[in-house]
Amino acid sequence: MTKTIELTQLEDQVINYLLVELNDWIGGEGYSPLEAVDISKGTTIPINKLRGVLASLAKKGILESYETDVDRFTEITLWAFVNQADTSVEEIKTACQIA
Repeated sequence: MTKTIELTQLEDQVINYLLVELNDWIGGEGYSPLEAVDISKGTTIPINKLRGVLASLAKKGILESYETDVDRFTEITLWAFVNQADTSVEEIKTACQIA
C-alpha cells in the first residue's frame, strides 16, 4: 500500500479494530481468522451496515475476502488486509492516514 486512502468514520473504526486483532498476522500470514460477525461484535457495527463497510474497503483495495471450508457442508468468508503477508502495520496506517 503506497497511496493515501480516504476513509469514512465506520471504515476507520473497522481498520483500527483489524490492526489490533490482526497485528500478529500482518507481515507473516496472508490469511485471517476473522469473519464479518467477529468484526461486527468487535466494533459494535450492526452486521447489515458492516457488510457495506467491508465491501467499500474491498473496493478501495484495503481488504480482501476469501472463502474457506469449515467442513464438507459449510463454507465461511474470512477478511484480511490485501497483501497482508507482505506489508506492515505501519504501511497500513500510513496508507489509511492513521496515527
